Amino acid sequence: MTHVQEKASDLEAEATKVKAGKPKKKTLIPGLSGMEILIALACIAIFAIAYVFADRSAFTVSNVAMYVVVAGVVTVGHDLSHKIVALFYKTDTEYKFWTLGTVTMILTSWLFGTVFAQPARAIINSKDLKPGGIALVAFAGPAASLLLSLPFLLLVPLRYTPWGGWIAAVGVLGFSMNMLSTVYSLMPFEPMDGGRIFGWSKLLWAFIFIPLLLFYLVMLVFIL
Repeated sequence: MTHVQEKASDLEAEATKVKAGKPKKKTLIPGLSGMEILIALACIAIFAIAYVFADRSAFTVSNVAMYVVVAGVVTVGHDLSHKIVALFYKTDTEYKFWTLGTVTMILTSWLFGTVFAQPARAIINSKDLKPGGIALVAFAGPAASLLLSLPFLLLVPLRYTPWGGWIAAVGVLGFSMNMLSTVYSLMPFEPMDGGRIFGWSKLLWAFIFIPLLLFYLVMLVFIL
């Protein structure tokens, strides 16, 4: 998620007075309402279509399946992790569909070959949290992306086998996307996740960010 995306989402939420709702008592999955689950599934499909447009790929079953896993589950998982941790603190939070983000993402992927914006985001009422809690909720997104990158990394060595080319491509794409999401979201300025961590503890932010940045750059230059 980019700085511009976060700003645009915050502005739209303010303009339309989007407020996080109270967690529902009865949910299909603990902490997630039925509507939020439907929104997440819709976002996965939208992400997949956007990335197929961006790469000018054919709408084959294999291509759509690859982007569903990589572009959909990975990115939506980043934002949902914020919600889950916020619910632990019993704060108001809700996963909301974002119309402007959806239109922007489809248009940029189709016209410019670049996926920009996102179709939904987790609206979190941070006013209910202390600085430490805000930092932990913020860190949940990058942490989720980092954890999700590891299974994809295990697939990369399959490029050296005669049968693992397509699987390795999924691994490279998934690892790269997750690590980019991790590192960029930890940039130390608002409204990025890293800005909230940096505001609470500069030392903790440096301890997290610098090793991850170096790891990503080494992998990008020498492995991927």
